[in-house]
Amino acid sequence: MRAYLAKETEKEEKRRNVGSRVDKSLKKHTISNLCAGDVRLRNLNKMLNSLGILRSRDQIVFHEAFIQACLPHIYGKDWSEHSLRVLKDLELTRIDFEVLVMTPRRCKSFSL
Repeated sequence: MRAYLAKETEKEEKRRNVGSRVDKSLKKHTISNLCAGDVRLRNLNKMLNSLGILRSRDQIVFHEAFIQACLPHIYGKDWSEHSLRVLKDLELTRIDFEVLVMTPRRCKSFSL
């Protein structure tokens, strides 16, 4: 009976232990097999889509091009290990590291 109560008490203590944000974040990545760069990219896209405004097609094209150019920075140290998988997942053959943006004061949106 004592062993059972000790085991149940240990389970309850583990259940109540919230842990740090870092521990939870790292555990989340290992469980879902996502690297930190995958999580950053997902959060970036989630944030861009939840700004409360409807982005124009031009803004979406710019954001996608800029994210593509910044992929090695978004993935950081994970880039060398995951670059081929990321390029395949995003259907990219190469990365253009330059993004040209022209923003005149008055610009009508055009369709591409």
